[in-house]
Amino acid sequence: MAVFSVGLLLIVDARATWRVFSFATCFGIGFGGGLVCFMSVLSNYYGTRAFASLAGLAVAINTSVSAIAPKVAGHLFDQGVGYAATFYFLAAWGFISAVVLIFTRRPEATVTDGTVTADA
Repeated sequence: MAVFSVGLLLIVDARATWRVFSFATCFGIGFGGGLVCFMSVLSNYYGTRAFASLAGLAVAINTSVSAIAPKVAGHLFDQGVGYAATFYFLAAWGFISAVVLIFTRRPEATVTDGTVTADA
């Protein structure tokens, strides 16, 4: 997420070719790596039993937000705010997410009566 956010910060005021190429590199690595790592984190943290349900919920939320975000960004642009505020917000969201992920502990599994559960 942090690499994705760096890409967003680079494109906000890109007046040089190197910034555009740096944006494309950071954005591509951050977005693609984020998708792969997200699914890996879900399965590693919550196990394969809960993976399908959690992945389905996460994809549904992500798709809904992705459908709404361009409308909000367009509305802000029409109000004279511009796209920079949207990019800064998304970059901040990405940096905050990266920090939260760094400090998130993996749930401990406990076995009771032959049933394995994850404790937060």
